[in-house]
Amino acid sequence: MKPVKIKIFLLGCLAIIFFLEIGLWITGVIHLKRTFGERRLNYNQDKGVYTILCLGDSFTYGIGAISEKSYPKQLEYMLWKRFPEKRILVVNGGMPTYNTAQILHDLPSNIKSVNPNLIILLAGDANSWNFWGYHEYLKGKNLFSALYNQLYRVRLYKLIKLLYGDIRNKIKIARLVKGKEYKDDHSYIFERKIEKNSKLIYKNFIPPTFIKNLPCSTRGNVHGSLDQFKNGAAVDVQNSYDHNSMGWICLEQGNREEALEWFKKGIKINDKDARSYGGIGWIYFSEGKQEKAIELFKKGITLDQKDSSCHGGMGWISFYQEKYEEAIEWFKKGVAIDSRNSYNYNGLGESYKVLGKHAEAIEWFKKAIELAPNNSSNYCGILESVIVEEKHIEMTKFLQDTVPNASLAADFIKMLNKKNNISKEILLWTKTDMEKIIQICSNKGIKMILSNYPKGNVRLSNKVKNLAWKYKIPFVDNLRIFSFLRAPGKKEEDYFYIDEHCNDRGYEMIAKNIYDVIIKEKMINEP
Repeated sequence: MKPVKIKIFLLGCLAIIFFLEIGLWITGVIHLKRTFGERRLNYNQDKGVYTILCLGDSFTYGIGAISEKSYPKQLEYMLWKRFPEKRILVVNGGMPTYNTAQILHDLPSNIKSVNPNLIILLAGDANSWNFWGYHEYLKGKNLFSALYNQLYRVRLYKLIKLLYGDIRNKIKIARLVKGKEYKDDHSYIFERKIEKNSKLIYKNFIPPTFIKNLPCSTRGNVHGSLDQFKNGAAVDVQNSYDHNSMGWICLEQGNREEALEWFKKGIKINDKDARSYGGIGWIYFSEGKQEKAIELFKKGITLDQKDSSCHGGMGWISFYQEKYEEAIEWFKKGVAIDSRNSYNYNGLGESYKVLGKHAEAIEWFKKAIELAPNNSSNYCGILESVIVEEKHIEMTKFLQDTVPNASLAADFIKMLNKKNNISKEILLWTKTDMEKIIQICSNKGIKMILSNYPKGNVRLSNKVKNLAWKYKIPFVDNLRIFSFLRAPGKKEEDYFYIDEHCNDRGYEMIAKNIYDVIIKEKMINEP
């Protein structure tokens, strides 16, 4: 081929790649706004309203209590009572399992939507097991990470990688179902169809304790799926499946009230719908209503012995009651009923880990990861066992061979490479993200309050306290204030739910601690 023809050929290839890249960019912008996007909080704020945006994970969301008893809602009541002449809105922007990278990712859109006067940040605990976004922190830390992140900016490369992953998923599904009709297991097909979509939404909307094990591990086109099931419910009003599917999606998005309404509609259509009873059971469990949850799980099992979600629910109740052998029995029943959902495998991994059987725990967690490779809860459990058994190399190979296209697996591998420095690396990552959040708020003139957890990681607490001191930001020391529970006659169960989240009284204390700082710092002007 002559040199001129080679040049023309190469220029033609470059032109095709350029126009494909532009086309993918335009299509992506339109599609992401419609389908994926950030978890945006929509509030129509009038001028004159003092708005507080509370950001964080399940402690902000309010796991362990009903929504009206979450700390943001109780803080709002306290401020209304103190400032009856003022219009005050406290927005609960907490999302179970969110780490600082996810909060940082959604921050610009949430600031735009809510337009807050004050942001309260209680976060960082999830970074110890949810490694979503860790690769963002690594950008520029080494040559390989910098090159990889530059390559990932090329949409054509991402499209090829996505298509490759799609083909692998189809092959895996074909092997798993082994000729069975898809209609035999709607939840499994729904999980697989959604799980393989965009990398952007590979966020975990499920709490790190019991809610993390919801049977439909939704990953990907959440809004598109909502539309599909809403349309299905509208077209066939007597089809309870679309209604309870809407309930599960709403629950995974953190909307317990709307989820409850959908489950109730499903039961109204079909009062023998075990899946809807199970969904309401999970809601009650997340609100601290343990006895009601048990009643509904057992009713679901009575109605349908093959409903694995209710068996999983009973397993997690047993787990948090420290009845680990009993929990294992429930989870194994769930696995026997449905071997293609991850949440019972996760429960088995957690149970064996608590019993000190880390090698067995790793094997169960592996199965959970294989089925739901972008559910951060699965990585949460396995990390400790991998460290104890010193299986860093074996785990890395397993992930690379089994789930090579899962973004969370890639982030987990990067963290595993730190080996003995994992705890230190997590703290540095958390600190870096928090500083970026502080900088964004500072640039926009938004006041902040930093807060620590009422229990848990002392080093994380000190890191947050140091950031507050460094940037002259008011700090709420929940860890110190809650230490009174160690005094004689005090009981932790009076303030905490069985999984170490707060209950109504615990969240009231957090709200009061924040309220005291707001008043002390005169962050809201007296009338």
